Amino acid sequence: MTTSEEADDPFEALAGEIVAQELGGTESLHDDGSRQRMYDRDIHVGSDTVALEVTTATDEDLLRYQDAVDKHDAAHWTVDDGALRNSWSLSCGTATIANVRAKAMKKRVMPLLRQLELMGLNRFGDRTDPHRGLSSTAAKIVDAFEDLGISDGTSYVGKKRMVSVSLWGGGEVGPSSVLECVKLHANKCDNVKKLELAADVAGRQLFVWTEDGDFSVNDALGDDFHLPADPPDVPDIVDVVWLGRKSSWLPAGYDRLWSWDRDRGWRILVGNPASGT
Repeated sequence: MTTSEEADDPFEALAGEIVAQELGGTESLHDDGSRQRMYDRDIHVGSDTVALEVTTATDEDLLRYQDAVDKHDAAHWTVDDGALRNSWSLSCGTATIANVRAKAMKKRVMPLLRQLELMGLNRFGDRTDPHRGLSSTAAKIVDAFEDLGISDGTSYVGKKRMVSVSLWGGGEVGPSSVLECVKLHANKCDNVKKLELAADVAGRQLFVWTEDGDFSVNDALGDDFHLPADPPDVPDIVDVVWLGRKSSWLPAGYDRLWSWDRDRGWRILVGNPASGT
């Protein structure tokens, strides 16, 4: 029988099913709301029970910026005749853009784009070397974009001249972003307390879902990056960490699954095993 708690969060139940399958057991709801600070799922393996707490990673900077964009319609705007020669597509990272009011974006971006066009430039933003091939004046303009959190831009010819700003997430993408994500959620007071209060269990494990709200971790779980070489910074009570990447368009509901435990270290369970070599 499915309880209301299970129906409210299908990914919580899915996490339990994934772990139960990996451990060769079954799973059931533990947090039935009967008391405070209950961990989420019981994993039954033979006569043993493993406590599993489930959480979702999100990028709070991204959410704040996206909220500002929604309020001020700052993600794109039509350009007045004569203001620019072409349309522009800009990309920004949340590492710095969260500190800039979205409402002020248009006012600050337009003069910079006009300067680039007057200099004959139709793109900017080499992420390896942002100043590569640029004059000192052009480099200063690129630095001004960086101050706004805008990492790169490309002009194009369209039916209507407009400027669009897309989010790619910002920050470092790779093993370090995975370690930071696990450290953050494994050491959150509420998660730690729930697992500490787990009585008569054979183990305590944490499952972290990632989604579009945390681009850097989502990308790091893809095929292009290696597994972390170092163990995550987690409390002693956490025996195993699971990382799953949500995928709403796949029947399974996820397309990546990594795990870490103290004996075997990091492993790729669903994804491209070659990325971990």
